[in-house]
This record gives sequence, C-alpha cells and structure tokens, in this order.
Amino acid sequence: MEKKIYNTVESVLQKAELRYTTEEGYIFLFGIKGKHANIDVRMICEEKMEFLMTIVSGSMFVPEDKIDCMCRWIAEKNYGLTLGEFKLDPSDGELSFRITCPLDKGAINEDIVLVSYVNAVNTFDDSYEEIIRIIYLGNDSDED
Repeated sequence: MEKKIYNTVESVLQKAELRYTTEEGYIFLFGIKGKHANIDVRMICEEKMEFLMTIVSGSMFVPEDKIDCMCRWIAEKNYGLTLGEFKLDPSDGELSFRITCPLDKGAINEDIVLVSYVNAVNTFDDSYEEIIRIIYLGNDSDED
C-alpha cells in the first residue's frame, strides 16, 4: 500500500526542520514550544481508513477531583470550536486536543498537514492558561 499520507506529513515536517520520531510506521511524534506551553504532537497517518489525526497535549493530567469541572469546561469549549475537539480520558485524566481530517482516496497535500497541526497546537496553547486555572486553582472563570 502506498503511504501517501505518511509521505506528505514526513515532507512537511522535514521542510519545517522539525525533529521527530516515528512509531509503528504510521505515527509521527514531536514537540513544539508554544507561547504558553511546551506541546507534544502526535500525527497519525491512517492510510487504510483514509484520515490524518493530529493529537496535541501538554503532558498534563486532570486530578480526579477536577474531572467534573474540566468536563464542563470541555463541553463549553468544544461547542464554540469549528475545528477539532478537546478530549479527556477519565481513567487517568489525560487531557488532549485533536483534529481529524478525513481524506477521500488519500486526497492530501502539505496545506492540509499544516492546517491540521498548526490549528491543533494553537488551540491547545491558547487554552493553556484556562486549563491550568481549572486544574491548579479551581477557577474556571476569566475573572481575575
């Protein structure tokens, strides 16, 4: 099977001079320094199911006593988003943001890759201070 999605992502990352590692022959892993946080990025190139998924996280885990509050924040935040969604794994509290791009017949180009990871990183980074307030300060309002 041709690895069109994988090869396009690899080309974009190389042109951007990003240092990355790969896992299982279809996942790229790398880090980016945002304005507010260091962000871990996973780009999953699923050739057979024809999608590219970008998952970003800040290596943070929501404590059990903050899960309900964070779930409400996620529901409100996701409602206002036009691209992507926040996810919370309630079993361990891992918080992430992901964008999934369906790619009919492997229809991918470098712009799709850039839009996917730049938007995912920016959305997570722009939300970082709100997330920290909820996790560590118990304050989910914008009032300071």
